[in-house]
Order: sequence, then structure tokens, then C-alpha cells
Amino acid sequence: MAYKIKLEGIFIDPTTHDLAGNISEYLSDWGYITSNEFERKVNQSDSKDIDIYIKSGGGSMIEGFAIYNKIEALKKEGYNIRTIANGLVGSIATVVFLAGDKRVMQSGTEFFIHNPWANASGDAEAFAKYSKELEQAENELAEFYASKTGLKFDKVKELMKENTTLRAEETIELGFATESELKVFAFMGLGDLQKFSKLGSIQKIIEDNKPSKQNEVDYSQLINSLTNLKNKI
Repeated sequence: MAYKIKLEGIFIDPTTHDLAGNISEYLSDWGYITSNEFERKVNQSDSKDIDIYIKSGGGSMIEGFAIYNKIEALKKEGYNIRTIANGLVGSIATVVFLAGDKRVMQSGTEFFIHNPWANASGDAEAFAKYSKELEQAENELAEFYASKTGLKFDKVKELMKENTTLRAEETIELGFATESELKVFAFMGLGDLQKFSKLGSIQKIIEDNKPSKQNEVDYSQLINSLTNLKNKI
């Protein structure tokens, strides 16, 4: 069985926050995530199969990429990593999500990408320098997304500029996710499940009830999901 790790909250750089208790009210409400905390959770696992559930609006790019790099190192050691969207996966949290061998969007989840944001202070020269650094970070992030998804660089830049929110189906279509997790219980009661356990060919039942050709969709994932459920009943 896969070991489960939850990453819920804001990614923060511990060198700029006092984790002993001097965390802002905003971070206290959301919770916080650090690469050291992630590594501690991994070290508690007895399994090399790890499911990482992500629910985060983002945070520090440095800390997000630090966790991404730790996951990549784990994969080289033979770990099988599955990342699972467990609510909003936004900003730098999308980078961590993309570290998974399998990347799963659950029903009702959202995936949000945008150009890097930052606060700055200083004179005009300092702002000009910071603007260049921010633009460089923007291009590096776009290149990262393009390399992970197969999308063109310009297409990724457009999505980031538009502050794009994607649903499960769209993330799969664009290459950010590899699959979605079907919630079959939304339309099955206990009586339905009891009947379902006695059914024979799942594929034949679905094939017999497909819509017309013009509305036809790919039913292979639905067939697999229902078959797996049937075998567990």
C-alpha cells in the first residue's frame, strides 16, 4: 500500500520565517509547507510507493522547487511517486504536482498557473533590477512547464499571462495531469453497489448504453474504474 503524504498550506522559505511561532495570521490560517518538513514525512515511510496529496495556493518558488528536486531524487532511488490534487493546486504547488510519475486530478479540483508575483522595495534602480529578475523567473517557469507537458513555450506563456485556472479534463488535455479520479459513488447507492457486484461484463454494459456517435467520448477509463470497484465489492 502506498504511503500517504499531505501537503496542505503555503510553501514558505524557513530562512525568512520564524517557525517557532512568529508566523503571520495568514499563514496560520492556511498552514505552511517546507522542504524539510516534506523530507521528514518521507523518512517516516516504509514503502517506496508514495502518494502526495496537494492542496495549496502556492508560496515560495524556492521552497516549491526544493520539494520538486527532492521528489526527483527519490524517483532516482526507485520510489514511485503519485501526486494527487486534493483541492486547489495553484502557483508553485503546480511545480510540485508535476513531479509525480502519475499526476491525478480528483473531481472538483482546480489547477492554477500565472506569472510569478513578488513584493519589492527600494529606488528606481532596484525596481528595474528586480523586474529583470522577475522576468527571468517567468521565462524559466514557462520553460519548465513546456518541458513537462510538451506544450509550446509561447502557449505556456499565454496561459501564465492570463492567470489560467484549469479543470481536471483540461489539465489532462494540456499535459499537466496524466489522469482524473472518477467519483462513482456520486450516482451509486448501497443497493446499486450490491447489484453492481453481481454484474458480469462491465465493458458490455457500458458499450450497450453509449450515446450517439456525435456525443461519443472515450469510455476506457470509466470501464477500468468500474471494473476495479466491482472487484473490491
